[in-house]
Amino acid sequence: MSFVRELDENTSGRDFVVGDIHGEYTQLMKALDNVCFDSGNDRLLATGDLIDRGEDSLKCLSLTREPWFFSIWGNHEDLMAKALLAGPGTFDFNLWLGNGGEWGKRYDLDTLRSTLEEAKAQMPLALDIAHGGCRIGIVHADLPTDDWNCMQDPVWVQAKREELLWSRRNILMAARHLNCRAPLFVRNLYALFLGHTPVRDPIRLANRCYIDTGAVLPEGKLTLLDLSSFKLEDIESSPPSFF
Repeated sequence: MSFVRELDENTSGRDFVVGDIHGEYTQLMKALDNVCFDSGNDRLLATGDLIDRGEDSLKCLSLTREPWFFSIWGNHEDLMAKALLAGPGTFDFNLWLGNGGEWGKRYDLDTLRSTLEEAKAQMPLALDIAHGGCRIGIVHADLPTDDWNCMQDPVWVQAKREELLWSRRNILMAARHLNCRAPLFVRNLYALFLGHTPVRDPIRLANRCYIDTGAVLPEGKLTLLDLSSFKLEDIESSPPSFF
């Protein structure tokens, strides 16, 4: 797994960013149909957590084989990797099952391992996308700094790996109405997209945009944004409303 994957400007089509998919393959395909997604020219950028809880988790993980699909590594992929390494009956395996990994029981371990290993090679911890003369960043959970350039330091990224995959510090501070918005602005970046924490509607904290809107939840939905027309002001800046 690489730490950061840089993508050049898409000069032939559109870029879309999507929140945590969690096995909701059919819902994703409907969303792409609604925007007339062109797999020959458009790109889809995902915030990680392609798997768990949803029925089509393996199919969603296999999207990493598509040349138009780009996703980062999420905490649920990390749970699955640790589970498969430890094996059935272990704490790590049961932890994965208890956090939405029950779908894995339908497949043999070799299939799960080979699919995840293939996907892992295509899933960095962050995406850095050139777009409209700006830079767009994607990490899964949180960015524990106000400078995107820190992601260029592999030692720093390795030290902050767990926070990138698991932290909810900044969005929870905002939910508690603490005065934390000014330092949340990420320098050297136009917008940072994050998933991990399910919110009822996309929420913006400075230029951090949380877009996991609970696709797998009964009252949730999948958020898909077209970057060709995206402006930070399109996402409301207010205390988040959680599921």
